[in-house]
Amino acid sequence: MPADRCPPEHCALCGDEALLALVLSVDEARQSADVELDGGVRTVALDLVGGVEPGDAVLVHQGFAIGRMERG
Repeated sequence: MPADRCPPEHCALCGDEALLALVLSVDEARQSADVELDGGVRTVALDLVGGVEPGDAVLVHQGFAIGRMERG
């Protein structure tokens, strides 16, 4: 689907959207984190986002954390 016809919350390439997840634990050696997402626990890569700690909220897309939400 062309980018101009995709809803703004969806990726123009794959049709997926980024989801908000709560970080449960971080594995520095593997650059990954276990997160609570959609009622389950998933492991996501932290290659694109630094400074992530348990309790943080991250945006997850295709198995990668793509952003960390600032605490208010």
